[in-house]
Amino acid sequence: MYNQKLNERIYSKLEHALKIYEKYIYEPVGALADTEGLTTFEHLRSVPAEGFAPIAPGRVWGSEWENLWVRGRFTVPQALAGKKLYAVSNCGGVEQLFFINGVPKGLFNTKHRDFIGGSHASQYIGEFEAGDTFELAFECYAGHFCVDTSPYDNYDYPDIPAPSYAHTYNGVEICTRNDDLFTLIFDLREIVNAAEHMPSNNFLGARAKNLIRKLGDVLVLYPKHASKEEFDESIKAALALTRPFFRGGNSRIFGKAGVIGHSHMDTAWLWPVNETIRKCARTYANAMHLMEQYPEYKFIQSSALHSEWMKDYYPAIFEEMKKRVAEGRYEPNGGVYVECDCNITSGELMVRQFLKGQQFTRENFGYTADSFWLPDTFGYNGNIPQIMRGSEVKYFYTTKISWNEQNKFPFESFTWRGIDGSEVLTHFNRTHCWPDVDDLPAAINDITLKDTTDMRLVAYGYGDGGGGPTPGMIETARRSASLEGMPEVENMTISAFMKELETQQAELPVYNDELYLELHRGTLTQMHNVKRKNRKAELALRDMEYFHVLVGKKITEAQDKRLKTLLKNQFHDILPGTCITPVYDVYNEEMDRVLADYAADTAADIEALVKPSENYTAFNTLSFDRNDAVVIEGAKGYAKNYPSQKYTDVCGRSLLAVGGVAIPAFGSRVIETADAPVKAASPFTYDGTRLETPFAEIWFDENGYISSYVDKATGRQLRKTGGAPLNVLLFGEDVPKDTASIPER
Repeated sequence: MYNQKLNERIYSKLEHALKIYEKYIYEPVGALADTEGLTTFEHLRSVPAEGFAPIAPGRVWGSEWENLWVRGRFTVPQALAGKKLYAVSNCGGVEQLFFINGVPKGLFNTKHRDFIGGSHASQYIGEFEAGDTFELAFECYAGHFCVDTSPYDNYDYPDIPAPSYAHTYNGVEICTRNDDLFTLIFDLREIVNAAEHMPSNNFLGARAKNLIRKLGDVLVLYPKHASKEEFDESIKAALALTRPFFRGGNSRIFGKAGVIGHSHMDTAWLWPVNETIRKCARTYANAMHLMEQYPEYKFIQSSALHSEWMKDYYPAIFEEMKKRVAEGRYEPNGGVYVECDCNITSGELMVRQFLKGQQFTRENFGYTADSFWLPDTFGYNGNIPQIMRGSEVKYFYTTKISWNEQNKFPFESFTWRGIDGSEVLTHFNRTHCWPDVDDLPAAINDITLKDTTDMRLVAYGYGDGGGGPTPGMIETARRSASLEGMPEVENMTISAFMKELETQQAELPVYNDELYLELHRGTLTQMHNVKRKNRKAELALRDMEYFHVLVGKKITEAQDKRLKTLLKNQFHDILPGTCITPVYDVYNEEMDRVLADYAADTAADIEALVKPSENYTAFNTLSFDRNDAVVIEGAKGYAKNYPSQKYTDVCGRSLLAVGGVAIPAFGSRVIETADAPVKAASPFTYDGTRLETPFAEIWFDENGYISSYVDKATGRQLRKTGGAPLNVLLFGEDVPKDTASIPER
């Protein structure tokens, strides 16, 4: 007989049973033996050969930035021959890189045994014969303090207790897995999801509720009170009910969800760049290890720099990446060197981002990216489609515009038309979710214009050191692809998804504007010195390359590395100013060195072009004629044939300004020197209240404020009627909610 209240209690019991059952998935059958430990602040890239000392459970370790290395051995007894073995680490630390026989194979990122949720709490080791011995190793990171990205998070800093980074080493368990229970748990997870989240007009939810009632009759809900035999029989009886539930087929009438594993990886943010290198190693090793276990699994990795780090620091991971790229399962598709800022970065350096990104993937993977993958940048300027098309990239992905504060963007798939008319197919995909019965239908239901497309890409997995997808997520994707009443689910690369979406492009709307983000506007204004050094480096790069061409020099390997440093520092959290202080300590050192090296290279080229004399040569490195003031630092005397004036600027530099120097495009002019300045009429007139220049007419009131400013070229009055004078400084309290934002009022 139907009883709604009773059914709800059964659903609740099953949800609790999931948490209880996960304790029984992995059964310890041994422990790592001959364990040794080593602590260091150095980032080692492979298991150290020496420096270890015996380590026993109960050992407390850890201080800020510190690492504990653990290694040990296990010899397989006859009873475990041919069985799949797993490791459960109790070494401690916020993240661990896991090695099998010296090869990186994945990560652990939790101290808690969350085997079905978002944590990587166990790792597959393999199957072995009796007598085989394998070595496991773990690089465990204690953590670091993060204070300065949200002003209110640590209001009393530095007058707060020092955080503890202490962890306790409690050994490593060698386990077998109860595969029947593992299968049942993920069956139950999706059945409960279907019962809770499917709409009432979809009978999948109703079927799930009916099945849950039946499961309540056969499952042991409190395993402590049952024998192992009773518990095992209960699992088998439950599987006989759950397995047929996942033998249906999806229907395209509900739309199509393309799914792929991903881990959004900030090149720096709440951690410095050198920690990101290790986050990449843990995450990418884990992706490859999952591919060994799940043949359908695919993974998208953007940012060519991150692949370059693997090549330089973790060659075993890089070789495995190359193998999986060749199989079409590991997709190095993002187009650029790093996921860069797209507002402050110059057009030329945007081109270089694509140049270095495509160059690396072509040379190392034989792969040319066709997609610009940029989920997290703070807005996208209207020149991007033109630059993309010139870089053989015709697809654009992002998720960030969905964060708009005021206006919801009107669609998720469209043709984006740039300023020059270039067009790229654009899709707003989903991230930070599961490929499950809850999130996949939600992604399809959110499509605004369902008469234009029925497709949505879901990139699932945990980012920024979270390690990407878990085995449970892949198990969930398998079940989602085998359920009636669900959208069609396909494991596919982002390139394949766009190629299929392209068949619907004629029906898609066209968007003809920049993709402006109505949020995080502080990224455009704060930390001006970071932005200033970037712009100075962009200009210095151009000057260096211009003079290299004049003297016939080729770019050196050192100069290419310098360019890559500049590109790295245009990452979308570094350049906008949203990282922690240690990131900018390194940034300032690197950018000061870049600027000094560019200046030295340029000076050496100019010395080769210009013979020593008392005169000065001014170069116009631009593609149009110029007639500007030429400013010379530390000049002796004055200009012989041009009006000139000496002054000291706010930085205390002694400068000579020379006017009327016309220089043709890509040309130069010699400025001869004299002991006295040329007498010439001033282009400025001032009568005490009115100043006239060649460009503007300016009026001052009795207090010295600018009461009127008229641009002569247009006749435009720049002071607002009734507004404050133009040279009044207005300021107020500036406490945004985080470093990416501006104050709300």
